[in-house]
Amino acid sequence: MTRLGRLAHEMREIRFLADLRKYSPEEMIREYGAQTRRLFAAAAQTKRPIITVVPVHQERGDIAASLYSIARAGSIAIVASNNSTDGTQEIARAMGAEVVEANHGRKMGATQAGIEHAVLKYDAKRLLFTDADTLVPDTWARIMDGALQGMDKGEGAMACGDSLVWHGKEGADPGNRIAHVLYNLVVLRNALRRSFSRPPYGIARGHNYGLSLDRGGAVAAAIKALPADRFVEPGKVADDTLIAETLRERQGTVVQGVLNVGAWVLTRGDRLTGTAAALAVFMRLKDYDQATAAAYQRQFEAEVKPDLVSTRSAKDQ
Repeated sequence: MTRLGRLAHEMREIRFLADLRKYSPEEMIREYGAQTRRLFAAAAQTKRPIITVVPVHQERGDIAASLYSIARAGSIAIVASNNSTDGTQEIARAMGAEVVEANHGRKMGATQAGIEHAVLKYDAKRLLFTDADTLVPDTWARIMDGALQGMDKGEGAMACGDSLVWHGKEGADPGNRIAHVLYNLVVLRNALRRSFSRPPYGIARGHNYGLSLDRGGAVAAAIKALPADRFVEPGKVADDTLIAETLRERQGTVVQGVLNVGAWVLTRGDRLTGTAAALAVFMRLKDYDQATAAAYQRQFEAEVKPDLVSTRSAKDQ
């Protein structure tokens, strides 16, 4: 396929994936559940299946579409549920995914549980990671897995992909269209800049990365040692950034971006949602973390802080 042909294919993929947003979980199971289960079963029969870990918390509305996209990409899925009580696990099982209960932490704890399950059951050497509100193109798993194989020289590797946000007419994401267009222009600009750097560094922001585990298990051990309750606490780096920073400190472990557009994913634009903030990022007046600090604070207040308060109260009693 020519370069122009590949680009046209990826544009069709983005449109197809965006259209999945309009389906409810029940509709996804009815329309695509059987196909997803068959694809997962076929992927599991390969000599060394490509494995994708999906940490989830209350993702009932998004998980079915995400799993269908992962299955189309030729990967099996391990859904690591962090204290989900909305039926996320049942939807995931109905789509044919393996489900691990990881209720001892937050997103980092779920990520750690997914890694442990994959290593114990499949003797996994490479793993991919994405989020439940993210949709991957059909070329994603092969490209990311291939990038990891090429990067790892024996001491492990982390491949970080890019993502575009989608704001469509059907099931539109929070925020406004102008903010999302500006964000996507920043993604494209940064990808072009990285294409001229060696190595092409990039951070996945939680929804598009892969790990190659070294022969001695030090990569998995380094991630397992990270705090299981890490997620979105303001003032601290995000979980994926923490993993990248931790692995960069290891001698010989390669951490770099994947520039191939066939590995770009489609995700929700639920943090950088205001035009002024997006424009500040576009004009390089603020970086992404500064512009989204308020959104992270709101998410922390809604999801994490109540748990911390109840835990401390229980200890006091």
